[in-house]
Amino acid sequence: MAKGFGELAKIRGVIHYRLSPYEQNIFAGMFSKGLPNLVRRIRSQILYVAPRHLLWDIYFMTGARKKTNDTTGRTPQISLMMNNLLFKKYFALCIG
Repeated sequence: MAKGFGELAKIRGVIHYRLSPYEQNIFAGMFSKGLPNLVRRIRSQILYVAPRHLLWDIYFMTGARKKTNDTTGRTPQISLMMNNLLFKKYFALCIG
């Protein structure tokens, strides 16, 4: 009649999957196997990803800074002073 906890009813045409109570530890091996695997994967890919990322950042940020200075008519020194001033005002508002 009634099935016990974890026992699934059989329905024709429907497939049910379940885990045994011994396989339900979702974090099993996360620190002992997962973190070393993560470090290994990062170390194997960092030389392919990092240079492209850094070059793109340098290219994009240089162009964006130049375009901003050209469109606003500011020199880089004035832009830097304005950014520092805005940061100080924002910081003062957050704290005060």
